Amino acid sequence: MSMGLLLGLTTAYFTWRPTTNYKDSIFCAAMVGSLYWISGMSAILYPGTKWVDPEFDATGKAQPQPPVFAAHFVLCWVGYWLETRRLAGQKLL
Repeated sequence: MSMGLLLGLTTAYFTWRPTTNYKDSIFCAAMVGSLYWISGMSAILYPGTKWVDPEFDATGKAQPQPPVFAAHFVLCWVGYWLETRRLAGQKLL
């Protein structure tokens, strides 16, 4: 939970910090914002882990974590792409 909070605060900093290098700031925000979702998706690679905590294990049912984490990761980079296109149209990059 602390990692999510700290990554969120760092993402907010890079998103709204005063700068003239908008492209770098937006890229850093997207990269930092993606770290939580990447680490969540890689958690299954450790021995003895599952997609869900034992108290929430719904055996035989689809686990929502993989598609939710993947969707948030994709949305982060779609936002990056849209914002760089918007700023390129304003001749700021």
